[in-house]
Amino acid sequence: EIDTTRLRARWRWRDRDRWEEEERQMQLKRNEKKLSEAIRRDVLGQPQESSDEEHGQEEHEREEEDEEEEYTVNPLPQRGRPVLSMILKTRTMGQFDVLMDEIERLQEEFGVRLVIVHGGLGPVIPKDVVHAEVEKQYGYCPIYSFQVGSAPPAVSQAEAEQVDIRRFDVFT
Repeated sequence: EIDTTRLRARWRWRDRDRWEEEERQMQLKRNEKKLSEAIRRDVLGQPQESSDEEHGQEEHEREEEDEEEEYTVNPLPQRGRPVLSMILKTRTMGQFDVLMDEIERLQEEFGVRLVIVHGGLGPVIPKDVVHAEVEKQYGYCPIYSFQVGSAPPAVSQAEAEQVDIRRFDVFT
């Protein structure tokens, strides 16, 4: 059974970033409308909008921002823990999420830090091997693929660069 609270917490930051970007885009549209309205009034010789109306709108926007819920901050990881970087490729997003949950559990259980430096859906491609090559400069970085294969150019490149690709076809 998947722990949905952990899953939601993991993806919440993406939603929050998307909402903030949407709000920024809306603010840009509002500013553009205000500017075009001011230009239109200037061209037609109409009086400009009073600053009291603008001030009221700004206060309303500030109140909305204050009402947003606060998010908790997670503490920084402990120093001196062993770190293992890896690249993770899976067949579905559900598998990826389950594996991330298991990685978090292993981190807590064994006191190590397992970092997914790159990941995605689909077979291992040469780009994944390049990521592993770069990360290999900092230490061991295997590529783990679950129920997906590897493209032949990626396999030959991995052999040439001595990057370890591990394929797992059993998933329960």
